[in-house]
Amino acid sequence: MILRIIDSPLPWAIAGVVIGFALGVTTLSSWLVVAGLAVYIVYMALHRDARESTEGNLVASGPVFMLAWILGFYIKDLV
Repeated sequence: MILRIIDSPLPWAIAGVVIGFALGVTTLSSWLVVAGLAVYIVYMALHRDARESTEGNLVASGPVFMLAWILGFYIKDLV
């Protein structure tokens, strides 16, 4: 069940928006994004073979995380 949630891009997007909104564009925020992408790469390596039905969500999580971080600090600047 937990692996199914982690495979979805939604928790990655939420984490990215929270980091971007809470910290903006700071050194700490950048390091947290780098750490998040490193965790994503390790998770992809340990995940084993992707199935055709779940491959899209699994691969999309990393880019969604990065774009959500950018969206988070845009929202912070607008608010």
